[in-house]
Amino acid sequence: MKQIKRMVIGAIVGFALAYGFMYMRDMNRSDDIFVYFLMIVTVGLLIWSIQSYMEVKRIYHTTYTGEEEDLADERKYQKSSDFAITFHTATVLAMISVAVTLTQQLSTAIIIISIVLFVGSLIIGGFMNKVSTYLYPDREIPKAENATSGDDYLDAMLDTADEGEKFIILEGLYKSHNLMNILLIGGIILATTYSALGEGSQLFSIFAMGAVLIAGNVKYQRSIRNK
Repeated sequence: MKQIKRMVIGAIVGFALAYGFMYMRDMNRSDDIFVYFLMIVTVGLLIWSIQSYMEVKRIYHTTYTGEEEDLADERKYQKSSDFAITFHTATVLAMISVAVTLTQQLSTAIIIISIVLFVGSLIIGGFMNKVSTYLYPDREIPKAENATSGDDYLDAMLDTADEGEKFIILEGLYKSHNLMNILLIGGIILATTYSALGEGSQLFSIFAMGAVLIAGNVKYQRSIRNK
């Protein structure tokens, strides 16, 4: 029942956003302003991610005793989570900036800056393995280049976690899986509504989101079935 309610809410939100986008489309707004906004947010997130990384590194190289050690470990986990969230979000926003600048044929300078931000976010994301080392200094963190496939690397990463951490990971991934289902369904409804009310067809986006939705659920169910 809760899942159905979430799907209904996602559909309603998608429908409302479609009307909002249609309204904004008819207004005389520059694509440059939207891209500038994305770039500013991306830069802010990248700065935040770098600060979070430096904070994790500082805590790792600082000696604590007693209660201070527990508080330091808690802050280290929080900052590592902040790092992951900010660089992932920055990467997606930079990717959107690149897509908008290329499809709307904006100025060369804006295109170059958006690409630089995207590459920069990927470089910062490369420090994720180092952050894992700071979090778990006594564990041997597997390296992606040593894995024969993506699944092998993920399995190796999961094997480094203890039972309590695996439960937390399972809970987070399960909630993320359900949320992605709802958001993708909402996105399909949004794109369909926009296509029906607007001039441009969003069929490719609809097919792409549908394919992602199917692939994600098939992968999830196959993983469960094979255990």
